[in-house]
Amino acid sequence: MSDGSDAIKNYYAANLDRQRLEAEERHRADQIGLERYRIRTVSVAVAITLALIPAVSAIGVALVQYVGNQNALRLEGRKEDREFLSTYADQLVGSDLRRRLDFAETAIALAPEGSVAQTLWIQFRDRTRVEQETLVKRNGEILAEASTAELTPESYAALERELEENDARLTGGSDVSLPPRTLEDAFNRPAFDDFVKGLGLRYISSTEMLTLGASNSTEGAAAQGLNSYPPRSVWPNMGEIARVLDEFRHRHGAPIRIVSFYRSPRYNAALRSAATTSRHLTGSAVDFASTKGTPFEWARIMREIRAEGLFTGGIGINSTFLHIDLREGNVDWGLGTASQAQTD
Repeated sequence: MSDGSDAIKNYYAANLDRQRLEAEERHRADQIGLERYRIRTVSVAVAITLALIPAVSAIGVALVQYVGNQNALRLEGRKEDREFLSTYADQLVGSDLRRRLDFAETAIALAPEGSVAQTLWIQFRDRTRVEQETLVKRNGEILAEASTAELTPESYAALERELEENDARLTGGSDVSLPPRTLEDAFNRPAFDDFVKGLGLRYISSTEMLTLGASNSTEGAAAQGLNSYPPRSVWPNMGEIARVLDEFRHRHGAPIRIVSFYRSPRYNAALRSAATTSRHLTGSAVDFASTKGTPFEWARIMREIRAEGLFTGGIGINSTFLHIDLREGNVDWGLGTASQAQTD
């Protein structure tokens, strides 16, 4: 009889334990439901408030998702980390640092006081502020660098791209830009004019010496827009060549047209027949033509000038122009010469 009595007692005890556990589970579910309802209510209120401000409406939508996820993470016992917060901001707010700061400030206010979540959001906000200050400082440096007279077009374009990227991070748009700049702006023209004036030339002008080449302005050409004005380092070479051209012009008795003088590395590389080590790259070569005579006649006059010791270098005869350059020894090539293959 005692065995049966014990079995009944055990049955009722187990049943009571089951009922107690079910009650606790229902109570826990009710608490979770209330917590979710409370956070959803706060989220909606915050979202509606932020939605009234067009500039940060996206933050309102993002916060609705954030608060829900924050609640889920807490209930599941997970902890947010720095990587999670950055990913969250990237996906929901974007890279605009102003919106990221607004998002972080609101998240700090919503997170439980002194919680891990709040601490991590404070750290996220502080890192974002440092990044913002760094980009603002860099943009100031870019604007200062862009005003440098000797800045090449390529360098200017790189600074312009960097400024646009930084500004997109700072404002989400293009609130700052470099002033419009032409090729002339990137070159110290007054200094070059003074340099050419000091050469004492009779015919050749500084404008002619800055000829960029036909391919630089030909629409659709591979080299279009790739040439630039010569850096100061090559001016002495160009001056020596210009003196030779000036003497040729005097003896020839007719105007000449410079076809190609200095070439930038990018421009030279885009020219199909140009040598990779062309002396045009250092301002030590020039191609020119004239409405009077032929390339053979021009070459004859140029050989006379060379024979008198006015320069040492190469003479290349093309069907439409004459090439001359500075080098250690004298050499001839092109039409009517023993060497037909050389290019420069």
